[in-house]
Amino acid sequence: MLASAYFEKMLTPQWREGQALGAGGSIEVNIPETDPYTLLIILDIIHCRRARVPRIVNFDKLIDLAVLTDYFQCHKALEPYPSIWLESLKEEVPSVHSNMLVKWIFVSWVFNYDAIFSRVTRIAQRQAKYDICLLELPIPESIYGAINHARKTALTSIFAALKRRREYLETNNRPTCCDDCDSLHLGALIRLMKSNNLNLEYPYIGLSVEAAAERVSGLKQPRSIHPTPPPGPFALYHRPSEMNSRLLGEDTKQEVENAISVLQGLDLS
Repeated sequence: MLASAYFEKMLTPQWREGQALGAGGSIEVNIPETDPYTLLIILDIIHCRRARVPRIVNFDKLIDLAVLTDYFQCHKALEPYPSIWLESLKEEVPSVHSNMLVKWIFVSWVFNYDAIFSRVTRIAQRQAKYDICLLELPIPESIYGAINHARKTALTSIFAALKRRREYLETNNRPTCCDDCDSLHLGALIRLMKSNNLNLEYPYIGLSVEAAAERVSGLKQPRSIHPTPPPGPFALYHRPSEMNSRLLGEDTKQEVENAISVLQGLDLS
């Protein structure tokens, strides 16, 4: 009974099942519909029948084991088997956001495997295009809420940086070069933000942080209004490298880099 916090609570005298156990010496307990083999693995571990416990399971079975482990609250009793199972499957951890990644978030959380948990939550923070779908898995709000919040916060920072740059080009009384050049960059920035879907409203449905950062870094610079050196000692001429820094400005680029660099996943500590 002590191996499972679920049964430890259920079988105390304060509960109907505990009273029935005290009166009759045994009871019948209904458990969630599950694969009997999955339950048998957990019972074999709890009752120290180690020779019957598999050292390798497939990922679908690992999910079933994680669901029952979470339900029965018997995490400690299963050690060290979850680490053995996860170690054999770690090469299957996905590198892109998907339903499979969400399953890995759940499994690594239940079995307290921090290295994988940090890795998969980092991917979710950076690559999710929407609030993550829980797939009916009992992932706590503290986890999926933190992932969703991190994504939205990063995108808010990126869009705020673009907005500040646009407003600077609109209102700056001291042009970075000249009014004509700033007007050129302002028009280009507005058009490029629209064509690259960089003007979404919160909660930024359909856009990931990685995609937003890539689109910002890929914004095409407008051609200089002075493509070749005009005549005269005081004529205005821009080298391509100078033009590249004027559309966004170094501050905006740094803000975008900072927004994504802070997304390093969650930890279980």
